[in-house]
Amino acid sequence: MTLLAAHEARPLRHWNGARRQALAGALSDALGRWCGEWGIDASPADAAGFDDAPAMAWHAVEHGVWWAMDGRPQAALAAALYGEVDSGMQGEGRVADQLAAAAWADWWRTACAALDVPEPVAVALSPEPHPDDAARQALLPWQGGLALGLPWCGQRLTLLLDGDLVARWLGDRGLAVPEAPLSASPPMPVLAALASRGVALHVELAPFEIDFGSLVGLRIGDVLGTGHALDQPLRVRSAAAGAAAAPVCDAWLGRQARQVVVELAARAAATGN
Repeated sequence: MTLLAAHEARPLRHWNGARRQALAGALSDALGRWCGEWGIDASPADAAGFDDAPAMAWHAVEHGVWWAMDGRPQAALAAALYGEVDSGMQGEGRVADQLAAAAWADWWRTACAALDVPEPVAVALSPEPHPDDAARQALLPWQGGLALGLPWCGQRLTLLLDGDLVARWLGDRGLAVPEAPLSASPPMPVLAALASRGVALHVELAPFEIDFGSLVGLRIGDVLGTGHALDQPLRVRSAAAGAAAAPVCDAWLGRQARQVVVELAARAAATGN
């Protein structure tokens, strides 16, 4: 088991509907402003919503933000800006290509401003998908990551936000869930934590055999010869581990006041029993 220092421990996070909707509303408002500035129809066919388990190819923006889209953002922008259905848009010299790139960069400036994160240096319009371990981590249960789908230029643009970003955004608006402070005291050693817990022990004679006929004929008062020599120690086992458990130590039988007691001793050499 690995012990974590206090600064390495992470709180469990989960956001309720009101906090999610506050964030969704901010991004929807940002999308509306961006559409208005670029003359894009901002009347979505469906509303913004959250997906708790999206399986997508994520593209990193920066600062704990990723995006994914089933279609191609370049084609969606071409259709939204000037009604052209992009069929590859080969080359980068066309004014249409430059306009789409400028709108794409401006969208991320607008979205990042709404999320209170710095403007990204550059976000590729046609990136190659690649695995992103940080994105997968953000989607794990209780990490606080959120995946928000936005109706964007006729497509569904999904933004993935990591838990730290969401917590900071909510906290700046007085919406964060109070987190219990981590104790500054060092963790208690395992033995100290278990010191007061009771452990049942079995004190045993050496095993012996009896035939079945003798067994069924036993009566109260019968005496059995165990084969356990007087100079042979008893064996002490943990009761919780069962009969198959290795002996903890040896013991010698004795008496103290009106009680039978055992004196613990180091294990003798194995005898095969």
